[in-house]
Parts: sequence; structure tokens; C-alpha cells
Amino acid sequence: MTPAERHPWRDAALCVSFANLCLVGSWNGLFRMLSTNLREVDDAWLPEAMTRPANEAARAAFGAVLVNVLVLGGVFFPAFKLVRRFENGKKTIVGRCLFLFLFMSPVDYLGWKIAQEGMTQVPFGVIRALWTLLLLIPLIAMVQLAVYRRDFLFRGIRTITLILLPMFPLNVVRVGWALRQSGDPTPLVRAGKLPVRKSGRVIWVIFDEMDYRLAFVKRPATVKMPEFDRLRRESLFATQATPPAYSTAPTMASLLTGKSVKSADATRPDPLLLFTDGTTSNLSEHQTVFHDARREGFNTAIVGYFLPYCSILGPALSECAQPSNDDLWSRNLWDHVKDQWQRELNRNWLLVRVDSKARYRMPWFGWGTRTEQRNAYLYIERLAREVATDRDMGLILIHWPIPHLLGIYNRYTNQLTYDQPSNYLDNLALTDRTLGELRSWLEKAGLWNETTLVVSADHPLRAKVWMKMSSWTKEEADLSENKTFPYVPFIVKTAHNNHGLEYTEKFDTILTNRLLIGLIEGKLNGVDDVAGWLDAHRKEAPILLPE
Repeated sequence: MTPAERHPWRDAALCVSFANLCLVGSWNGLFRMLSTNLREVDDAWLPEAMTRPANEAARAAFGAVLVNVLVLGGVFFPAFKLVRRFENGKKTIVGRCLFLFLFMSPVDYLGWKIAQEGMTQVPFGVIRALWTLLLLIPLIAMVQLAVYRRDFLFRGIRTITLILLPMFPLNVVRVGWALRQSGDPTPLVRAGKLPVRKSGRVIWVIFDEMDYRLAFVKRPATVKMPEFDRLRRESLFATQATPPAYSTAPTMASLLTGKSVKSADATRPDPLLLFTDGTTSNLSEHQTVFHDARREGFNTAIVGYFLPYCSILGPALSECAQPSNDDLWSRNLWDHVKDQWQRELNRNWLLVRVDSKARYRMPWFGWGTRTEQRNAYLYIERLAREVATDRDMGLILIHWPIPHLLGIYNRYTNQLTYDQPSNYLDNLALTDRTLGELRSWLEKAGLWNETTLVVSADHPLRAKVWMKMSSWTKEEADLSENKTFPYVPFIVKTAHNNHGLEYTEKFDTILTNRLLIGLIEGKLNGVDDVAGWLDAHRKEAPILLPE
């Protein structure tokens, strides 16, 4: 009787552990879903959000990964038993080599994750070389088996796989506990609409990671932005506007509070802010431009993503909406079962090296996958139209997840996509389409002329970050010079005005906080007034970003 026949549980444990490793990417996606603090809270627009269980999409994804691990393990078990029956012949070698071939996928995925999260300062070529060397270990084991009939590397890998079996129950306990702790959604505080609407009306638009230089100075002929060019001709157009920081959380916290934030921990339900003066406090402890507008009698609204706007600023908002996992992902178990298999195939170690388009379907290190970003865009697009055309609103913030990489648009077909090699320049074209849609909504509602529009970005393109990614294209590298330049768009179209003015003085966009109040109260009635206001206040906010 062989050892496997005496201890069949050992083969069963090995099969479950191996299946669990093959789906490590699906587990990682689930952990990211559970770490997201955002959830839908708008009980006026989407009342069903208040009655459905919290993290329903994550529950479905959890069930799917359990099904997939157990099904895959169930397929491996008879395959392992069959291979053992061949008594170390050629068929046994083929079976073992197939095991090693499949083992390369989790090794590749884990190497990619370690490279992105732990070695961000190392050139991407070096990182790729290191984890390719890691992939050579199971490949060498295959050569040993097939050519030299030696199996010590194979046995070592098999032992490691068995040792990693506790990862499966630990993952189950970790996710189960997180879902239990999440509980049911609780309706959040909302100020509600004021009965009397004051005359001022300002829409503040933030395009995430929109770069002034690539959008207006180095824009290639293939990127058409007629809506921005049209708006430029009838607005104050700044050429040297710099944001408070190079990332979203500290910049948006600075713009909301009017205080310079050096860093912000956005992983917390209530972001912890570190100010440039060394003090720390939570975002909820501060008055924001929305609190100020509310006190002045204006209805306020936010449609956005990334920061937990609705939970933190709810008491100062008449309306608020932001996408949750349940808005971005299906809540159907079998949809997640199929999706997880598709994702594992898309990031297969061999496929991403031979298919030039496969790398664009891989997950990425930022806010979420391209699928999530696309779905978030569509969600914000739908709700932004409702709030932008609400005549009762005084101050509105719309925070779009574009043109932030990765690309979700094809500028040649004018279609949203996440299965094409689109890049930052494609997303720039999408920002223009989005601006055109906003204008069209307002014109059809008869609100364009009476609306003041402020368009800017939280930070420019961070080429020094993205150049380390495999999806960074030669086109992006050539146009950006692989450098991060500090300027963002800053455009102010005042109500009842079609006069354009170019503003060339340098200033920090943290001034937006006070400028918005001046605009909504009607103290600044044209682009000349806005330029004069910037002249009077720009030295009060020192430029913090280096050239």
C-alpha cells in the first residue's frame, strides 16, 4: 500500500491547498472589496440601498471563491489519484509537469503583488526580471523531471503547497468575520433640502489626475478636446495652477477645509489628516466649504468617489451619492463564479507574456480594477445628471474617476472599454466627452447661463509612478517625458458670461475653498472679478509642490 493510499487525507489537503493558491487573485480581490469604506447612502434616489444587506456583492464573491476552490480541488483530487497509479512512468511525469505549470500562475501573481506593493522604488524592468527568475524555479523542476528524472524540486514545491493549506481556513475565517462585522447599512445623517432656494449656483468639477500640460500644452493631434477648448474661450483659464498635493486624499481634504494637508489616511472610515503645521485630526472634525455654503442658506450636494464624502460630510449636504461595492459589482453568486475564472485566465502567467493586450486586463494597484473604474464612471455619470439639473442646488461637487489611469476609453471608436490597450490620452478624450455631456444637460434644463462652473483636478499625471507599470505606453512616456509636472487645469466659467480671460499668475488651488463661497454669494460676477480676487489672495497660499 502506497503512502497516498494509507493517508488519502494528505492528497485531499494538497488538492484544496493547491486550488486555493490557484485562486489567490480572487481572494485578493475579495479582500480589497471588504477594505472599501464607501457604500451607497442616498435614501432619496436609491431607497433599496437602505434595506439590502451590507456588502451583498462581497458576500456573493465570498461564496463564489469558496465554490471555485472546492470545485477545483474536487477536480484535482481524482487527477492526483490517477497520476499516482502510473507508478512513476511517463504519464506520472506529464501529470507532475502539469502541476508545476499550473503552480506558476500563483507564483507569478504573488510576485507581481510584491513587486507593486513592496518595491515601488525599483525600476519596473528590474522587478519584472526578478519575478521572472522566481518563475524559473517550477520551470527548472519540470526540466529535472522530464530530462533527468529527478524530482527533489517537485517534492519541495509539493511540500510547500501542503504547508500553505492553513491559508484556506484562515481566509475563510478572516472574510467571514469581516462580513459579520459589517452588519447592515445604517442610514447616515443628511441635512436635507432647505425650503427656499437662494440665487447662487456653482458646480465644482474635479477630474481625477487631469494633467494641464498634456491636456493643453503637449496634447497630440489624435486627442480631440473641443469642449474644453470651447469652455476655455468663455472662461477664466489658468496656466499655472498647482494643487496642494500629488495625491487625491490630501488634495481633496485641503480643498474642502481650506487648510494645507500634507498627508491623509483614506483607508479609515474617517480619514486622518496630517497638516503641514504638524497637527493631526480627522476630517469630520473640520468645517468645510459645504458647511459654509449651508450656513449661508444654500442647498449642497456631492456625487463622487474615493473619499467617504457622504458619511463624513452628510450633516452639511442636502444630497450625496458615492459608489459602493454593491453598485460596482454584481450581487449574484454565479456571476462572480464566472468572473473569477475569467480573471484568473486573464492574468495567467503565460498569457500576459504572449498576448500584447492581456496586460491591460490585469488588475492594478490603485483604487480598483479597470472594471470597477468603468462602473464607477457610469454610476457617477447617471447620478451627476440628476443633481446637476436640480434647480434647488446651490453648491455641487462632482468628482470623476477619470482621466486617472488605467485607460477605460478608446478615443478612436469613442467607446468605453476595458479590453483594449487604451491609455491616459484616451481617458483625456473621455473627460472632454464628459464635460460636453454636463454642458448638454445644463443647456437642456435651461441652467447653463445661470450656472457658474469651476473645473479643475486633484493632481496632475504622476508619470514617475505610472512609468513603473507594465501598462505604461511609449506614447505616454514620450509626451510626459517620464516626469511629473505640477500644473492642473483651473477653469472658471461665471454665470451669465461668455467672456474669456487667460490667467498666467501662479497660485495654489487651495484657494478654491474661499473662491467657491465668493462665487455662490454673487460677490464675483465675471472673469475679471475672479482674476482680481486671485491677484488679491494668491500670495496667502504658498506654493507647496516643487517644479
